[in-house]
Amino acid sequence: VYDNSVTHGAVYGNLYNWYAATSAHHICPQGWHIPTDAEWAQMEAVLGMPTDELYQAAHRGLAQNVGGRLKSTTLWQTPNLGATNASAFSGLPSGYRSGSTGGCEVVGRFGAWWSSTTAAQDASLAWSRALNFDNLGVDRSSPTKTRGHCLRCIQD
Repeated sequence: VYDNSVTHGAVYGNLYNWYAATSAHHICPQGWHIPTDAEWAQMEAVLGMPTDELYQAAHRGLAQNVGGRLKSTTLWQTPNLGATNASAFSGLPSGYRSGSTGGCEVVGRFGAWWSSTTAAQDASLAWSRALNFDNLGVDRSSPTKTRGHCLRCIQD
């Protein structure tokens, strides 16, 4: 959990590195799994993200407020741009844990979730999605697999 704090854990949940998230020990309950990069893109398309933006590595879906539709309307630092939670995803600003130092950063400003897909350009990286307090879009990036992000399990 963020800063090893029980209080943070109770609010934001746990932060997992990619290896733990996708291990054979299955963090997700039986019948559920960590979404692939393509499954994330499918959800983003349903929320209005243009097809030509789906697989870009950047903040995408800004004009359609896709990030705002995923963000919880509480717990985010002001201005929490576009937050409506219209999707009922209730994305929280859990911050992240550094894969190199183990330090925790940006709680209240940033939340990220793993995909189960390794990035083609480098096997030490995996695709994730992130939301920011000051952005309307969804960031698709490929951080190191040792970084700590949240998980969202989806039904098989």
